[in-house]
Amino acid sequence: MTRLAPVLACTLIGLAAPAHATVDAMIPAIVIAKNVQTEGYCYLKVPMAAEVGIPVGEMIAATLSPHWALRNRSTAGGFAELTTIRGKSYVNLNEIAVGTPLKHTYLLDEYKGTTFIYRAELDASDLAAKNGTTLAGRRATILKTKLALLAIAKDMALVAGAGNPWQLHLTIKGLPSQSGLTGTPLYATTSWPYTAGSSLLAKYAAELIRAGDCGSFGKTDEVLGTDEALGSAASPLEESAGCAAVPGRSGARVGVLVLLGLGLLLLRARRRA
Repeated sequence: MTRLAPVLACTLIGLAAPAHATVDAMIPAIVIAKNVQTEGYCYLKVPMAAEVGIPVGEMIAATLSPHWALRNRSTAGGFAELTTIRGKSYVNLNEIAVGTPLKHTYLLDEYKGTTFIYRAELDASDLAAKNGTTLAGRRATILKTKLALLAIAKDMALVAGAGNPWQLHLTIKGLPSQSGLTGTPLYATTSWPYTAGSSLLAKYAAELIRAGDCGSFGKTDEVLGTDEALGSAASPLEESAGCAAVPGRSGARVGVLVLLGLGLLLLRARRRA
């Protein structure tokens, strides 16, 4: 049975992907953390426990949510948010989720050939209302929304897998006026989807991400730097279970093939017996 465990894991993941069925799993997601000494923003890959039906949707939910880390003192110490859980102090490492949240709405996910496509909306209306229309308020709203977009793009790269193409169609609602703000404008919609080679994403990353400032966050494979192409962030989720990546729509077919493989293995075992 030990030898069959990876195959069974592949079957579960393959069958869960194309339909509305779900499976409990630990999956990675990307948040934006800030070094409290240098104030540099950088990507941080974090684990989340999810009932996975649409992996990237679950990952984006984590990207837009607080990520609480144990704090060995009772003060925030440079972090924006502090909470107490069972007598222990925790700080929120995710800059995207500090204060008023952004809202994410799933619209569509599909494969066209080998290209993974995801369509969604990001609503910044509540954040813009909270921050107000002053120059500083509008700057803060645009900053957080840009960081969210960059992290979501990294989520897309994780789902698609190393070197595999993906397209992110993201409509952003409720953006404030960007008149007088420095930096590359953030667009409510774009004529073309965001991709691994998107020049617009590269401009946002060059303005905001300072991967070299985040060495204290741990191993290099846990912090994704700007020198890493968006399309090569990690292996596909399916590979984490020890099987080859497969497009979501082919999951049921893969499940059938795996079951046939199990039958052949059992038949061989009986013949050897």
